[in-house]
Amino acid sequence: MELISIRNSDDLVTALSTIKSSMASGTEAPLGQLLLASCYITQQQLDAALGLQAKTGRQNGSYLRLGELLLKKKLINRQQINQMLAQKFGIPSFKFDQCQVSAEVLALVPEAFVLRYRLLPLAMIENKLVVASETPWDNEGINLLQFHTGLQITAVMITHAEITTAIEHYYSEYKAMEAVPDQTQRISAKQRLKSDIELLEEQANKRPIVRLLDHIIRQGLARTASDIHIRPTEKVIEVYYRIDGRMLMVRPYSNDLLAPLVSRAKILAHMNIAERRLPQDGHARFEYEENTVDLRLSVIPTVHGESVVMRILDSSASLKQVGNLGLPAQQVDILRRLASHRSGLILVVGPTGAGKSTTLYALMNEIQRDDRHIVSVEDPVEYHIHGVEQVQVNERKGLVFANVLKHFLRHDPDVIMVGEIRDHATAELAIRAALTGHLVLSTLHTNDAPSAISRLLNMGIEPYLISSTLLAVMSQGLIRVNCSACAEQQIIDAGMLSQFGLALAADATVIKGRGCSVCHFTGYKGRQMVSELMCVDEAMADLINSKAVISKIRHHALQHGMTSLVDQAMNCVSKGLSTLEEVMVLSSNS
Repeated sequence: MELISIRNSDDLVTALSTIKSSMASGTEAPLGQLLLASCYITQQQLDAALGLQAKTGRQNGSYLRLGELLLKKKLINRQQINQMLAQKFGIPSFKFDQCQVSAEVLALVPEAFVLRYRLLPLAMIENKLVVASETPWDNEGINLLQFHTGLQITAVMITHAEITTAIEHYYSEYKAMEAVPDQTQRISAKQRLKSDIELLEEQANKRPIVRLLDHIIRQGLARTASDIHIRPTEKVIEVYYRIDGRMLMVRPYSNDLLAPLVSRAKILAHMNIAERRLPQDGHARFEYEENTVDLRLSVIPTVHGESVVMRILDSSASLKQVGNLGLPAQQVDILRRLASHRSGLILVVGPTGAGKSTTLYALMNEIQRDDRHIVSVEDPVEYHIHGVEQVQVNERKGLVFANVLKHFLRHDPDVIMVGEIRDHATAELAIRAALTGHLVLSTLHTNDAPSAISRLLNMGIEPYLISSTLLAVMSQGLIRVNCSACAEQQIIDAGMLSQFGLALAADATVIKGRGCSVCHFTGYKGRQMVSELMCVDEAMADLINSKAVISKIRHHALQHGMTSLVDQAMNCVSKGLSTLEEVMVLSSNS
């Protein structure tokens, strides 16, 4: 069902009158049948979910809701189930595309109410207040709003991302933050006996600062950011989100807020707020939409003050199975076969941020089914996996990769995961472990699969050791995916692509997102993994032993089934998943 875009109150009046008759009564069809009719799930998936629902109900005495069960199994997403529930209850569902709301309408609902219940007032139509919600069938907030305003309420549905963006745009409870520095100065004048650290801690624990950092983190999570940056400049603090691998500047704040805001982040991560001259690292946990999200914080001193970076580690989103990585079916089969080996070395390579750790965790999930003893040494431990003994590197205490690996070999493991091979000592121990009956998984920083061999050779590993232990190397990268809400066709001049070595038919048509509120006007929403998997056969082992140049090794791999990163990315373009710009970026990095 294609959603109607609303940009102002006139669009809203027209849309409501257009669909009023068809939506008013709703439908008595079960949610499962609605999902099935919309091709969101298959009959087999529905039957399995209903069977599991009945089974858990008999065991626990209470039945899981079908929608929540399907969400838990990742068969549908939240937007799809919300859309079907809106259809079931007869609630209009719209695409909220830069809708302009008047100040008079916004003033009808207190800001605190909007932030708590996520109900956004849109317009007054026929003496009724129309509000937008991501869950308009939840009557608690709507009933309270009707009681407090004395108005009749009509609810419509928009997506979680759209209402988050709108609330951020129209409501700025954090403008009051600008008054915080003045208040701090008054406190300083009155309480001169207090130390600077006591005052800093007092400011950091004040409600406005707590709410500000909470807001910054929640907005990052709502936008599916991987990192949140709080950067001081000469005049302002700049907040950035890294979304789909790209930095997006959100908004500036007064530089006077830097000290209390950084102190609040340190308190959250159990750091020393008194230390402002040395870098610090810490971890924190944050509750968001019934999930616990791990945050890895890093604070460094700069010439303009302390800078904070928060890495978002959402285990529910990142602990995947090999089959859910987005790889071609052939590569999935090969990886599963390799993971069943009892000894040997499997390397995952690529630049920082390419998703190497996600792939290693997926492989460990796959191996874990075989009841093998798995140990890992990581820097840092990003996700905790049940049944895997994980060790965190601590260089200050001498707990480095090589030292931990020595002790691992005495700990009777079947599988060893090494977060990264950085030096000769770690590489040598990993190779030794692979030679002595252990399956070793690790990463290297190279741009393609064949280059991993030259990197090991440069570390001083003998060719015969590499050829006798290395099972495969997978190089991977991430390309951004077109936003489905604003994707449109474009005609490309194929001649312009020759300098990049990319081949398309003359006047080829490709798909590209133009930018909208759903994708924050970038044209992209999410990322897709592309990879090249190079398996070591006897002929390649001979090439390694003879120290053949990398071009020969690459040629052999391509002749024996390996598909290059760029070719996989071009395949994504031909399917309309991504753009040529993303391929060009990938090509320039390979």
